[in-house]
Amino acid sequence: MTTNIIPISKTTSIALWTLCCMLFLSTTGYAQTTVDTIPASQYFAKADTLLTHRKLDSAIVYFKKALPIYTKAKSWERVARYYNKISECQWRDKKYKESLTNAKQAIAISDQYLPKNNREKAYGFDNIGQYFYSKRLNYKKASLFYQKALKIKLMVFPKDHLFVAGSYLNIGNALLMWRKYDEALEYYKKAIIIWEDKLGADHIDISDLYFNMSLVYFNKQKYDKALLYSNKSF
Repeated sequence: MTTNIIPISKTTSIALWTLCCMLFLSTTGYAQTTVDTIPASQYFAKADTLLTHRKLDSAIVYFKKALPIYTKAKSWERVARYYNKISECQWRDKKYKESLTNAKQAIAISDQYLPKNNREKAYGFDNIGQYFYSKRLNYKKASLFYQKALKIKLMVFPKDHLFVAGSYLNIGNALLMWRKYDEALEYYKKAIIIWEDKLGADHIDISDLYFNMSLVYFNKQKYDKALLYSNKSF
């Protein structure tokens, strides 16, 4: 059996060679980008662990190591998250002015590079809300920023997501301090429904929420319910 070999012209050969080179370069370029951000991901993971354990200064050191890598890779979601994480570290360390600056930077990056509604913008609003809650003691304004965060979260997460529950808690806390007790209860109850489903009734976060609800009922002079929820918190 004879195999017919179709001759390839010099022009076709050059075109095929060019195509192969382009495919190779695009593939290796993608791989290089992936490899280049691996150290940043490792720094971020380490920093997140330190933040969780409230080793705030050490967490900031590792977050800062990740920033130039993500910036060079134009990984804008991660860059925005960097500023949000730094902001959280700072308000937890009572460095409120610096925290506010970094939260605003996270939102600016989100507005410039990310889709209109994104988790980092919501995170930024949460951090600004925390600034007004903790530093300014402006619970009305804190509630407004927490509401902005919630609005975005309801667009990008399922309605029963833990991040959504976190917003309900934040808003409830601001309303409690603002003495809007009935409204605070509404948000606390929404948070409990999600947390009990996702975490179980005995989770520590739910215990803290029950204690907050006891404060609401105490301030409403409903002492029986205040005692009930206070007992649930232990």
